[in-house]
Amino acid sequence: MAVIAIFFDIVAGGNRHNDFIESLHIDQHGYMIDKIPLMTLLKKIKKNMVYHYSGSLTAPPCSEIVTWIIIDSPQNIATS
Repeated sequence: MAVIAIFFDIVAGGNRHNDFIESLHIDQHGYMIDKIPLMTLLKKIKKNMVYHYSGSLTAPPCSEIVTWIIIDSPQNIATS
């Protein structure tokens, strides 16, 4: 099992344009109104700017079966 986490702040970071964040179509309540095309996203990730580690589920049974993939900034996703 793998989890891809992308950290971004649509309020504090709102003054910087990012095609990926714009493509999420987030409504005023913070909910996405579209689905993310996963393969397109994976192809755009700058692989040298990603953290990864083996870990566990965050809820019981907390099995250690997860590969966590952390993208610390949406700027680490190529926009072209």
